[in-house]
Amino acid sequence: MKIIIWGLGEIYNRFKDKLVENDIVCMVDNNSERKVAYGDKRVIFPCQLNDYKYDYIVIFSSKYYEEISYQLVMEWGIDCKRILRWEYYLESEVFDFFTIHNIIKKYCKWFHVREILDVGGVLSRKQILNIEEVYNIDLLYDINEKAFLNCYNFVYKSYEEVNKKYDLLLIDEVDLKRLSIQRLLTYTEKILIIIPFNKLEDLLEDNDLKIDYVNFSGYLFGYISKNSKKIKIFEVTHKDFVPVNESSYTPIHAGYKTGSSLGFIGDHTKNHISDLNSKINECTALYWIWKNTDYDILGLNHYRRFFKSEINSYMLQKMEIELLMEQYDILVTEPSYNKYSSIEQELKKSVCVDAYKEVKKCLNEIFAAMRHEENIAFRYVFEGHMMHPCNMFITSRKILNKYCNWLFPILFELIDKVTINEGWDIYSKRIIGFAAERLFTVWLIQQNYKMKELSILLVGDGRPFGK
Repeated sequence: MKIIIWGLGEIYNRFKDKLVENDIVCMVDNNSERKVAYGDKRVIFPCQLNDYKYDYIVIFSSKYYEEISYQLVMEWGIDCKRILRWEYYLESEVFDFFTIHNIIKKYCKWFHVREILDVGGVLSRKQILNIEEVYNIDLLYDINEKAFLNCYNFVYKSYEEVNKKYDLLLIDEVDLKRLSIQRLLTYTEKILIIIPFNKLEDLLEDNDLKIDYVNFSGYLFGYISKNSKKIKIFEVTHKDFVPVNESSYTPIHAGYKTGSSLGFIGDHTKNHISDLNSKINECTALYWIWKNTDYDILGLNHYRRFFKSEINSYMLQKMEIELLMEQYDILVTEPSYNKYSSIEQELKKSVCVDAYKEVKKCLNEIFAAMRHEENIAFRYVFEGHMMHPCNMFITSRKILNKYCNWLFPILFELIDKVTINEGWDIYSKRIIGFAAERLFTVWLIQQNYKMKELSILLVGDGRPFGK
């Protein structure tokens, strides 16, 4: 197994004797003053990582782990499942029970886990039983060890005794290999597997298990879902960038027909309106997603705006999206507020006067001809001070269809009625696209959906990791 080491400070020097020198490919560091070589190993910059073959990047820093992992995932396109904490990599020597404890607590809190079935006493053996947010933790075991039985609410000694469904089943790699997954899935729809690092490769090679992997703060967990969904989050871009390297994400080039190839999926194939990109911005990509894909769950992010995970410093992973979409109808951005200016006034200030007047006049006419409730919602949002920005969402195919069937007739009517003056600046020529961003909130407040508002992770804004 080949690793790259990030961090050459006190922690690395304390534990470097535990490492196998031949496993180390090189070191990586942001500091340009570092020596070109560290001992017999070359020190490289993060931008050089793709020039090397490796299995994992091991971060030898506790204080800066989140910042470093954010940089690797969001700025350099490294697969988050290849980034590990040093504690996890050196599991046999310094396994960090406290970190695992906090990870399980975060999982339970964010995904509303209330009933856990612990197979084989994982929580007790890992010393992580005090999960205050969980109402009930039961044990299923078939061994003679009885020292930890009083830590659980209820103890089953055989499969046949389990008589209810659980939000989550916890297991480790030992019991997973000897027990039937199909049998375990009769008690729950979700299985979380705690995997010591030295057992990870064995499970990765066992394709019959069909395990997804999720990175929680530098620890890899196995994840099995009974009702796994087809998920795709599109990263809309108009320029070259480093895409997120995660199976649920894919970049899409908006306005491809009017530009040059970036090597990504273009919005100019099949059923498309790519040539309208200069007027309606990312909505040409939204139209392509709507008309040409068949995923169960779809989302729209931007090349430098993502929904931020509450478990890690970077974007949502597949498992997080799937679990959130079991609880909510739609994921949206946290609302933006401006107590000094209305949404309409903000739009007016962002473009030239004529562009604003043209679009506002046409919008008034369009909504005046619509149902009374829609006209009220339109005025409520535009005269108000709150909106969900950036046209970002994650939702089901059914809800996406409903939104697009409402939005695009309005946009096409605006395109027909609004005269774009060639004398306007480039920003003002995109006035219809900016109006569309506000129309998302107009549509949203008319629905009775269960929404989850998430923070925006803005990549490349100078902040360390979305704070």
